[in-house]
Amino acid sequence: NDVVKVMGQPYEFESSETYENVETDFEPGKRPKRFYRDPDNKIIGGVSAGMGAYFRVDPLWFRVAFVALCFAGGSGLIAYFILWILIPEAQSTAEKLEMQGEKVNIENIEKKIKTEIKDIEEKLTDLTDKAKQAYKKKK
Repeated sequence: NDVVKVMGQPYEFESSETYENVETDFEPGKRPKRFYRDPDNKIIGGVSAGMGAYFRVDPLWFRVAFVALCFAGGSGLIAYFILWILIPEAQSTAEKLEMQGEKVNIENIEKKIKTEIKDIEEKLTDLTDKAKQAYKKKK
């Protein structure tokens, strides 16, 4: 169940050759994107990070826009919470690939999982370094 939660359901996968001979208006190897909240790059709810992934823009611009709208009558806060409720969170690897417009196939899932593992290793290394420094200060 944990693996299915991370990778997604089997019916969500495509074989590598499914769309090879079909002409589309999209870039090669790309698919139409789906709109999700991005849990990996979120600060509060992942709305701005998801919008950044969907529109291929730095999420900082959406964050600045929401903050500016908050000071301009409070509509930014209301809009953010409405989007937070309406937009689903990308939970599986397949949904995270769809959010970026990538094909959902084994190769892309493998790449995504490897980058996620690398990110976790970096965070653990940073945490270990911080713990060592805190221990040395107490000593």
